[in-house]
Amino acid sequence: GLFVAIAASSITYSSLYRAAERGARERAGITAMAVNATSVWHVDGQRYQALREELAKVISHPAIAYAYVEDGEGKLIAHAPKDMPNHLSRRPSLGTRLITSEQLVGYRSETVYDYAQRSGIDSRFVVHLGIWHDSVAAETWAVLGPILLMGLLVTAGAAWVFIFLLRDLHRPLLALVEQSERISNGDFSVSVG
Repeated sequence: GLFVAIAASSITYSSLYRAAERGARERAGITAMAVNATSVWHVDGQRYQALREELAKVISHPAIAYAYVEDGEGKLIAHAPKDMPNHLSRRPSLGTRLITSEQLVGYRSETVYDYAQRSGIDSRFVVHLGIWHDSVAAETWAVLGPILLMGLLVTAGAAWVFIFLLRDLHRPLLALVEQSERISNGDFSVSVG
């Protein structure tokens, strides 16, 4: 019973972990869409300084590592933080047929999810948003930690109840076996309850 409970808990935890991580990444994708919408307005109006200021606001969120916009040829239009190009191990690319993509890249010696979305009139520029991998993991643990703790407590409680009930059921059977053995050895003074 304990093995089944542990196996069920493990399977449930792994599926919940994947679901929570997927949810965090989807929220990051939604944030990328919001940045994308802002970028369309600024790039189409050629308001690049205002776009830089908007990107600086976006990266003020602790989970976001960087944000940048590049044109169709891969040249940077705007980026935040200012030293972002120096710390990005490789600039992720978006295939010509793709509208969105998600890649893991190195940034400041850490892992980052890079969300890229093609945008603008005739999809002429690409918006990239980097989300710290650790922030996704931390958010996932914040959701799953209490669930995991509760699952462990329920499993331990069920095991304790099972052992308690088994002991109460087992005790009279052991007494009957002992009395039967004494009778089989010739001791007929035993009273069987």
